[in-house]
Amino acid sequence: MLAKVEFSDLKLDDVARRLTELSAKADPSGKGVTVVYAGPKDDVPAFSTDMTNVSLSHFLRILTQSVGYRTSVKDGAVLLEPR
Repeated sequence: MLAKVEFSDLKLDDVARRLTELSAKADPSGKGVTVVYAGPKDDVPAFSTDMTNVSLSHFLRILTQSVGYRTSVKDGAVLLEPR
C-alpha cells in the first residue's frame, strides 16, 4: 500500500522512477517493485495526482487509463508502454 502519491505534471519517466522508490519504501523487505518507462523519449506524457493509501496495482490502472498506456511485466519489472 502506498501511503501518499502526489505528482504535479510529472513526466511518466519520472513517475516510474518515483513509483519504484515509493514501492520500496512501502515494502517491509525494502525491495519493492521496479517500474520502468518504456515509451518514446521525445514525447513523454505528464501526469498529476494526489492519492493516499492506494495499492500500486490500483494506481497503475488509473495511471495507464489516464495517459493511454498499458503495463506489462518483463524481467521482473513493470513496464509502462504505449497502447
